[in-house]
Amino acid sequence: MILGAAKDPLEAGAKFVLEERQERYQPDESLEALLNRAMKLAGISTRPDDVSSEASKALATINQSVPKIAEAVRKVRNDQGSGHGRTVMATMSMPEAAFIRDLTLSVVNFLLSEHDAHPRW
Repeated sequence: MILGAAKDPLEAGAKFVLEERQERYQPDESLEALLNRAMKLAGISTRPDDVSSEASKALATINQSVPKIAEAVRKVRNDQGSGHGRTVMATMSMPEAAFIRDLTLSVVNFLLSEHDAHPRW
């Protein structure tokens, strides 16, 4: 159940930012693409070359991994979570599932906090 619920907040958070910024998205747009667009609109840098300080460059490098993490969460959910009506988790341990849950909630919290901190107008 944990893995099944992990993907939904990522997708909902990205779509919320896009809608708040009056941006359209396609129903079949990938989670990675949605997050990339939402992060850019929220002012989250994913390009180390666009910032000057070493700390900002390091953070931008970390931020680059967020859409890849989202895609990995989607794949794990589809394979081992409750996606597609599955009722039994395959081989993932509870600590691993909790780590994925916590990671996704951290990403959503960061995205929405940055979105609130950088108003559109």
